[in-house]
Amino acid sequence: MKLSSLVLKNAKAFRAKSMTLYRLALLLGGLVTFLLTLGGVSTQSTGTLASSMALRTIELQPNGNSAKDLTSVVLNEVSKLPGVQGVYPVISSQAAVKTRSAGFVMYPTSRVPMLDPPIIKSIRKHVFPLQSGEIVLPSFAPGASEPSMLSLVGTTVAVSIAHQVEPGVGNIETKSMKVVGIYSGSWQLQGHEAAFVSTSVALQWAALTSGTSLQRLLATQGYTSVYLLAKNSNDVNILLGDLEQRGLYATSLVGSQVNEPGVLKLANLLGKVLAIILATVLFAVTAALLGTQLRGRTRELSTLRALGYSTSELSCILVSEFAIRALECTVLATVAGVATTVVGNFLVRYLDPSIQSSLPYIALPSAVTVLVVGSIVSVATVLGGLLPLRRSLALEPVDGLRDL
Repeated sequence: MKLSSLVLKNAKAFRAKSMTLYRLALLLGGLVTFLLTLGGVSTQSTGTLASSMALRTIELQPNGNSAKDLTSVVLNEVSKLPGVQGVYPVISSQAAVKTRSAGFVMYPTSRVPMLDPPIIKSIRKHVFPLQSGEIVLPSFAPGASEPSMLSLVGTTVAVSIAHQVEPGVGNIETKSMKVVGIYSGSWQLQGHEAAFVSTSVALQWAALTSGTSLQRLLATQGYTSVYLLAKNSNDVNILLGDLEQRGLYATSLVGSQVNEPGVLKLANLLGKVLAIILATVLFAVTAALLGTQLRGRTRELSTLRALGYSTSELSCILVSEFAIRALECTVLATVAGVATTVVGNFLVRYLDPSIQSSLPYIALPSAVTVLVVGSIVSVATVLGGLLPLRRSLALEPVDGLRDL
């Protein structure tokens, strides 16, 4: 009989005796894949912050009464500091967005070219820069689900701004804006209710809301925040010290993190811990299970050796059987992982509604996650069988036949 035929025959014959191993692969593989997928969601949103440009970025904020307002005069001063390559002011205001089915409060905000949010759906490949009548909304808004927000792409929404004529007196101005894109709600660098518009529109709306001219607004109240780009990463700490001495509240963007719900942090930690447990348990169970099976096959192995099969040939047969079993466990773990992740998405949303702003509608496991879990299952299963294999093949054929 050919070795390949013998391997397949044995793998089929002992499949029923490996149900414990399959159940563990289904349970732990599915759970680990789900937790690693949840934990990876926040990593996607913070990926941009790890870029070389982000390492050189400093954010300035008014910070109440404890720091200077970010007026045009202040911007002119900081732009002349040694080590500053670029200055990117951001301005925002409050507005009400009205769709066909819902209404919610947003903060129209100008963009920072080097820190564009991750777009998950849009009408064109390159969303930015925006035109004057265009707006980009987050994937989650109060009273609106992600599917309903995604359906807004390509439609027109009404944006209402409170135009202050004098203190306590004003009127509502409504503008029609075309939704050209939806960005991931996990991106919260400018706040989870930021709606991106062109810089000219953001400045115009901020002036209307404040009830003053744009020139006076920038000279007195200033911008909402300002991002400085250092010439290199070594200049960041020096610039932070200079800015603080000037009475400005400055933080390095590397020290800032996109707001990550606690459940995602917990999932990230549990996923890594359970991945180690998965490898350990599968290794131990495989060693015990295959050790028992191989002890029951002592007569078979001794007979094959007596018939002329070498130790290397028998090792090849048994390792191939282990590999088939490992492949079956990997497939089961992958299927269970995808299924558990899809179901878990809806369960987590139900248990913690606040996570909707950070969790995509269906966060499927990435290829890397599937590969990691599959590798853990495969390697642990094969390695778990090598120890009992060495013990079984170390027994001489005569001794094996005599013991039985």
